[in-house]
Amino acid sequence: MDCTPALLEKMNKLRDPSRSAGAPPRQRASPRAERNSAEARWVEQQSEAIRSLYKVGFFPDAPLPTAGIRTEATALALLHFAPSTTPIGPVHLWADPLDPDPLRTIGDLLASGFLIIHPDSTPEAFCWDPENFREAISAASGDIDAVQPPQLTTRYYAREAVHYVPYGTSMGTAAENVTAHLTERLAPDALDQGRKEELLVLLEELIAAEALRYFDLQLAKRHLPPVPDNHLARLKDVAQRGSSMLTLGEMNNLVWRAARSAADAAQRNPQAPRRT
Repeated sequence: MDCTPALLEKMNKLRDPSRSAGAPPRQRASPRAERNSAEARWVEQQSEAIRSLYKVGFFPDAPLPTAGIRTEATALALLHFAPSTTPIGPVHLWADPLDPDPLRTIGDLLASGFLIIHPDSTPEAFCWDPENFREAISAASGDIDAVQPPQLTTRYYAREAVHYVPYGTSMGTAAENVTAHLTERLAPDALDQGRKEELLVLLEELIAAEALRYFDLQLAKRHLPPVPDNHLARLKDVAQRGSSMLTLGEMNNLVWRAARSAADAAQRNPQAPRRT
Protein backbone atom coordinates (compact mmCIF):
# COMPACT_ATOMS: atom_id res chain seq x y z
CA MET A 1 0.00 0.00 0.00
CA ASP A 2 1.05 3.61 -0.52
CA CYS A 3 2.00 4.74 3.02
CA THR A 4 2.43 8.35 4.02
CA PRO A 5 5.84 9.42 5.48
CA ALA A 6 4.26 9.85 8.93
CA LEU A 7 2.91 6.31 8.90
CA LEU A 8 6.28 4.91 7.84
CA GLU A 9 7.95 6.77 10.72
CA LYS A 10 5.47 5.31 13.24
CA MET A 11 6.11 1.81 11.88
CA ASN A 12 9.86 2.32 12.21
CA LYS A 13 9.46 3.45 15.83
CA LEU A 14 7.48 0.31 16.64
CA ARG A 15 10.24 -1.85 15.18
CA ASP A 16 13.01 0.17 16.91
CA PRO A 17 11.88 2.50 19.70
CA SER A 18 15.39 3.93 20.07
CA ARG A 19 15.35 5.19 16.51
CA SER A 20 15.38 8.97 16.26
CA ALA A 21 13.20 10.78 13.79
CA GLY A 22 14.66 11.00 10.34
CA ALA A 23 17.52 8.53 11.05
CA PRO A 24 17.85 5.56 8.70
CA PRO A 25 16.70 2.19 10.13
CA ARG A 26 19.43 -0.03 11.58
CA GLN A 27 20.49 -2.87 9.35
CA ARG A 28 20.90 -6.33 10.86
CA ALA A 29 24.19 -7.99 9.92
CA SER A 30 23.94 -10.87 7.48
CA PRO A 31 24.41 -14.42 8.83
CA ARG A 32 27.72 -14.65 6.98
CA ALA A 33 28.97 -11.40 8.56
CA GLU A 34 27.88 -12.56 12.02
CA ARG A 35 29.67 -15.88 11.54
CA ASN A 36 32.86 -14.16 10.33
CA SER A 37 32.78 -11.82 13.32
CA ALA A 38 32.27 -14.73 15.72
CA GLU A 39 35.13 -16.66 14.13
CA ALA A 40 37.44 -13.63 14.43
CA ARG A 41 36.58 -13.41 18.15
CA TRP A 42 37.24 -17.14 18.54
CA VAL A 43 40.68 -16.83 16.90
CA GLU A 44 41.49 -13.87 19.14
CA GLN A 45 40.56 -16.02 22.14
CA GLN A 46 43.08 -18.59 20.90
CA SER A 47 45.82 -15.94 20.81
CA GLU A 48 44.85 -14.74 24.28
CA ALA A 49 45.09 -18.31 25.62
CA ILE A 50 48.60 -18.67 24.14
CA ARG A 51 49.75 -15.34 25.61
CA SER A 52 48.28 -16.26 28.98
CA LEU A 53 50.04 -19.63 29.21
CA TYR A 54 53.35 -18.84 27.51
CA LYS A 55 54.83 -15.66 28.95
CA VAL A 56 58.36 -14.52 28.12
CA GLY A 57 60.72 -14.96 31.06
CA PHE A 58 64.50 -15.10 31.50
CA PHE A 59 66.82 -17.05 33.80
CA PRO A 60 70.23 -15.33 33.57
CA ASP A 61 71.58 -17.11 36.66
CA ALA A 62 70.31 -20.60 35.87
CA PRO A 63 72.85 -23.28 34.88
CA LEU A 64 73.09 -23.75 31.12
CA PRO A 65 71.58 -27.02 29.88
CA THR A 66 73.54 -30.02 28.63
CA ALA A 67 72.49 -33.03 26.59
CA GLY A 68 73.75 -35.67 24.18
CA ILE A 69 75.82 -34.87 21.12
CA ARG A 70 72.86 -34.89 18.72
CA THR A 71 70.76 -32.52 20.80
CA GLU A 72 73.63 -30.15 21.51
CA ALA A 73 74.74 -30.10 17.87
CA THR A 74 71.18 -29.43 16.75
CA ALA A 75 70.83 -26.58 19.26
CA LEU A 76 74.08 -25.03 18.05
CA ALA A 77 73.06 -25.38 14.40
CA LEU A 78 69.65 -23.87 15.12
CA LEU A 79 71.14 -20.84 16.85
CA HIS A 80 73.76 -20.42 14.10
CA PHE A 81 71.43 -20.68 11.10
CA ALA A 82 68.25 -19.14 12.51
CA PRO A 83 67.27 -15.98 10.58
CA SER A 84 66.68 -14.38 13.97
CA THR A 85 66.99 -15.45 17.61
CA THR A 86 64.77 -12.66 18.96
CA PRO A 87 62.68 -14.84 18.75
CA ILE A 88 63.37 -17.97 16.66
CA GLY A 89 60.78 -18.29 13.91
CA PRO A 90 59.04 -21.53 12.86
CA VAL A 91 61.57 -24.04 11.55
CA HIS A 92 59.20 -25.29 8.84
CA LEU A 93 59.50 -21.89 7.13
CA TRP A 94 63.29 -22.11 6.77
CA ALA A 95 64.60 -22.44 3.22
CA ASP A 96 66.91 -25.35 4.11
CA PRO A 97 66.18 -28.25 6.47
CA LEU A 98 67.75 -28.00 9.90
CA ASP A 99 68.03 -31.75 10.40
CA PRO A 100 66.96 -34.98 8.68
CA ASP A 101 64.38 -35.44 11.46
CA PRO A 102 63.51 -31.88 12.56
CA LEU A 103 60.31 -32.87 14.38
CA ARG A 104 62.17 -35.16 16.76
CA THR A 105 65.11 -32.85 17.32
CA ILE A 106 63.04 -29.74 18.05
CA GLY A 107 61.17 -31.79 20.62
CA ASP A 108 64.49 -32.86 22.12
CA LEU A 109 65.60 -29.23 22.38
CA LEU A 110 62.46 -28.38 24.34
CA ALA A 111 62.75 -31.42 26.59
CA SER A 112 66.39 -30.58 27.33
CA GLY A 113 65.56 -26.97 28.18
CA PHE A 114 67.40 -25.25 25.33
CA LEU A 115 64.21 -23.67 23.98
CA ILE A 116 60.92 -22.31 25.33
CA ILE A 117 57.72 -21.64 23.42
CA HIS A 118 57.26 -17.95 22.63
CA PRO A 119 53.81 -16.31 22.94
CA ASP A 120 54.06 -15.01 19.36
CA SER A 121 53.35 -18.55 18.15
CA THR A 122 50.25 -18.69 15.97
CA PRO A 123 47.17 -20.73 16.95
CA GLU A 124 47.92 -23.12 14.07
CA ALA A 125 50.98 -24.34 15.99
CA PHE A 126 48.81 -25.84 18.75
CA CYS A 127 46.10 -28.46 19.16
CA TRP A 128 42.75 -27.15 20.41
CA ASP A 129 39.51 -28.43 21.85
CA PRO A 130 37.42 -28.01 19.75
CA GLU A 131 39.94 -28.36 16.95
CA ASN A 132 38.68 -25.31 15.03
CA PHE A 133 35.80 -22.85 14.84
CA ARG A 134 33.89 -25.04 12.40
CA GLU A 135 33.76 -27.85 14.96
CA ALA A 136 32.94 -25.37 17.72
CA ILE A 137 29.89 -23.98 15.93
CA SER A 138 28.85 -27.48 14.89
CA ALA A 139 28.90 -28.57 18.56
CA ALA A 140 26.71 -25.54 19.32
CA SER A 141 24.20 -26.66 16.65
CA GLY A 142 24.89 -23.51 14.66
CA ASP A 143 24.04 -21.14 17.51
CA ILE A 144 26.79 -18.50 17.49
CA ASP A 145 25.90 -17.31 20.98
CA ALA A 146 26.37 -20.84 22.36
CA VAL A 147 29.84 -21.44 20.89
CA GLN A 148 32.31 -22.51 23.58
CA PRO A 149 35.69 -20.71 23.77
CA PRO A 150 38.75 -22.64 22.52
CA GLN A 151 40.68 -24.71 25.06
CA LEU A 152 44.45 -25.03 24.63
CA THR A 153 45.71 -28.62 24.93
CA THR A 154 49.20 -29.82 25.86
CA ARG A 155 49.98 -30.96 22.29
CA TYR A 156 51.53 -28.71 19.67
CA TYR A 157 53.50 -28.77 16.41
CA ALA A 158 57.10 -27.97 17.32
CA ARG A 159 58.22 -27.06 13.78
CA GLU A 160 55.42 -24.48 13.44
CA ALA A 161 55.86 -22.71 16.78
CA VAL A 162 58.01 -19.72 17.68
CA HIS A 163 60.70 -20.30 20.34
CA TYR A 164 63.33 -18.41 22.30
CA VAL A 165 66.31 -19.09 24.57
CA PRO A 166 65.82 -17.92 28.20
CA TYR A 167 69.37 -18.04 29.61
CA GLY A 168 70.23 -14.34 29.66
CA THR A 169 68.84 -10.88 30.27
CA SER A 170 67.30 -10.78 26.78
CA MET A 171 66.62 -13.18 23.92
CA GLY A 172 69.70 -11.99 22.04
CA THR A 173 72.15 -12.29 24.94
CA ALA A 174 70.64 -15.63 25.96
CA ALA A 175 71.25 -17.03 22.47
CA GLU A 176 74.84 -15.75 22.56
CA ASN A 177 75.39 -17.35 25.98
CA VAL A 178 74.14 -20.76 24.87
CA THR A 179 76.06 -20.56 21.58
CA ALA A 180 79.35 -19.94 23.42
CA HIS A 181 78.48 -22.70 25.92
CA LEU A 182 77.80 -25.30 23.20
CA THR A 183 80.78 -24.26 21.07
CA GLU A 184 83.02 -25.00 24.05
CA ARG A 185 81.32 -28.31 24.87
CA LEU A 186 81.50 -29.54 21.26
CA ALA A 187 85.15 -28.58 20.70
CA PRO A 188 87.21 -31.69 19.80
CA ASP A 189 89.47 -31.32 22.82
CA ALA A 190 86.47 -31.26 25.14
CA LEU A 191 84.99 -34.55 23.90
CA ASP A 192 85.63 -37.84 25.64
CA GLN A 193 85.83 -41.04 23.62
CA GLY A 194 82.14 -41.81 23.94
CA ARG A 195 81.05 -38.37 22.73
CA LYS A 196 83.57 -38.49 19.87
CA GLU A 197 82.07 -41.76 18.65
CA GLU A 198 78.57 -40.30 19.02
CA LEU A 199 79.64 -37.29 16.95
CA LEU A 200 81.05 -39.52 14.18
CA VAL A 201 77.78 -41.44 13.99
CA LEU A 202 75.87 -38.16 13.71
CA LEU A 203 78.21 -36.88 10.97
CA GLU A 204 77.76 -40.07 8.94
CA GLU A 205 74.00 -39.77 9.27
CA LEU A 206 74.06 -36.14 8.14
CA ILE A 207 76.34 -36.90 5.15
CA ALA A 208 74.01 -39.70 4.05
CA ALA A 209 70.91 -37.51 4.44
CA GLU A 210 72.47 -34.61 2.54
CA ALA A 211 73.63 -36.90 -0.28
CA LEU A 212 70.08 -38.25 -0.64
CA ARG A 213 68.68 -34.71 -0.66
CA TYR A 214 71.19 -33.77 -3.39
CA PHE A 215 70.13 -36.86 -5.35
CA ASP A 216 66.47 -35.78 -5.18
CA LEU A 217 67.44 -32.31 -6.40
CA GLN A 218 69.42 -33.75 -9.31
CA LEU A 219 66.54 -36.00 -10.34
CA ALA A 220 64.13 -33.06 -10.27
CA LYS A 221 66.58 -30.89 -12.23
CA ARG A 222 66.69 -33.51 -14.99
CA HIS A 223 62.90 -34.02 -14.96
CA LEU A 224 63.28 -37.60 -13.76
CA PRO A 225 60.75 -39.28 -11.45
CA PRO A 226 61.63 -39.67 -7.76
CA VAL A 227 62.94 -42.93 -6.36
CA PRO A 228 60.03 -45.41 -5.91
CA ASP A 229 59.04 -46.15 -2.32
CA ASN A 230 59.97 -49.82 -2.64
CA HIS A 231 63.59 -48.83 -3.41
CA LEU A 232 64.01 -46.13 -0.73
CA ALA A 233 65.16 -48.49 2.02
CA ARG A 234 67.90 -49.95 -0.18
CA LEU A 235 68.99 -46.48 -1.34
CA LYS A 236 69.21 -45.23 2.25
CA ASP A 237 71.26 -48.27 3.23
CA VAL A 238 73.72 -47.64 0.38
CA ALA A 239 74.01 -43.96 1.34
CA GLN A 240 74.60 -44.83 4.99
CA ARG A 241 77.37 -47.29 4.12
CA GLY A 242 78.95 -44.82 1.73
CA SER A 243 78.92 -42.05 4.34
CA SER A 244 81.10 -44.15 6.64
CA MET A 245 83.88 -44.21 4.02
CA LEU A 246 83.47 -41.10 1.85
CA THR A 247 83.35 -37.36 2.38
CA LEU A 248 80.25 -35.38 1.46
CA GLY A 249 82.00 -34.07 -1.65
CA GLU A 250 82.83 -37.60 -2.79
CA MET A 251 79.27 -38.74 -2.09
CA ASN A 252 77.80 -35.86 -4.06
CA ASN A 253 80.13 -36.61 -6.96
CA LEU A 254 78.79 -40.18 -7.09
CA VAL A 255 75.23 -38.89 -6.81
CA TRP A 256 75.75 -36.42 -9.67
CA ARG A 257 77.18 -39.12 -11.93
CA ALA A 258 74.33 -41.50 -11.07
CA ALA A 259 71.72 -38.86 -11.91
CA ARG A 260 73.49 -38.02 -15.17
CA SER A 261 73.60 -41.70 -16.15
CA ALA A 262 69.88 -42.02 -15.39
CA ALA A 263 69.17 -38.99 -17.57
CA ASP A 264 71.27 -40.39 -20.41
CA ALA A 265 69.34 -43.66 -20.19
CA ALA A 266 66.05 -41.76 -20.25
CA GLN A 267 67.13 -39.92 -23.41
CA ARG A 268 67.52 -43.21 -25.18
CA ASN A 269 63.92 -44.04 -24.34
CA PRO A 270 61.62 -41.76 -26.40
CA GLN A 271 58.76 -42.28 -23.92
CA ALA A 272 60.75 -41.07 -20.92
CA PRO A 273 61.26 -37.42 -19.91
CA ARG A 274 64.27 -35.87 -21.60
CA ARG A 275 67.04 -34.07 -19.78
CA THR A 276 67.07 -30.26 -20.06
